[in-house]
Amino acid sequence: MLEVNNLNCFRSNESILSDLSFSLDKGEVLEIIGTNGSGKTTLLRTLLGLIKESQGEIKWNGNLVTRENQILTSESFYQGHSLALKGRLTVIENIYLSAHPLNFETDKLMESLERVNLLNKKDVLVSELSVGQKKRVSIAKWLLTDARLYLIDEPFSALDDQGHKAVEDLIKELINRGCSFLLTGHRKSNEEYGAFHLD
Repeated sequence: MLEVNNLNCFRSNESILSDLSFSLDKGEVLEIIGTNGSGKTTLLRTLLGLIKESQGEIKWNGNLVTRENQILTSESFYQGHSLALKGRLTVIENIYLSAHPLNFETDKLMESLERVNLLNKKDVLVSELSVGQKKRVSIAKWLLTDARLYLIDEPFSALDDQGHKAVEDLIKELINRGCSFLLTGHRKSNEEYGAFHLD
């Protein structure tokens, strides 16, 4: 599904990543492992075209991704560090007003909140949630999109054991549907996942 060849990423004309090549097939999970500042987030944002300073080749389903060609962005779901949540809105309002084009019915939304153990918090302001609960609000969106590729920045950070298992279960469910995941982290989270190290 995704093929990256000799990718060089830059920020403010400074080289961050050099000659990076990898591929990701349908139903696969690949973890990008590295320390803070090693370029994990820069890589995800470059793949999505959010950072324009790059050299190399990115292919999505065999088609070259260019600045004019948004096929990768239109078929992917990106979750960054900031989670894109509004503290003055409730949990359910945040999901309804998500910037990502979500296609769902109310029943499906409630089911997604139940899956991440937040159904009883649906009318609570996000500002009143813990860091881990805020992370789970964003994770609930995974089930409400038709994305084929999920690019998730450090999905397991700030989660307790229950939250960690919920994420693992969701990933397993979605890869069984044919979706693929590109994750970042400081250490490998699952022995079944493929991985490459940036540092």
